[in-house]
Amino acid sequence: MIEGPTLKEGQFALLMCDGATGHVLTTEGEVYLSTKGSVYLVFEGITSVRKYIKTTQEENNTVEFSIYDHKYELVEFYKALKWV
Repeated sequence: MIEGPTLKEGQFALLMCDGATGHVLTTEGEVYLSTKGSVYLVFEGITSVRKYIKTTQEENNTVEFSIYDHKYELVEFYKALKWV
């Protein structure tokens, strides 16, 4: 796994991947190349992460989402809507 930023309890990290290829995406939605770009978005609560996912899915139905807690344990996974 790509190392993420240190999180406090109650914070969540969101990782996005291309649903067709499995490639990790940067926070800008580009394919991650280990030389540049950040891959984790940090949120202060689970509700804000879910809202972000819903909005992003309306714009792009090919992205998968993984939500991690402050220990980087998987909390929720969302498949790309295109293939659900």
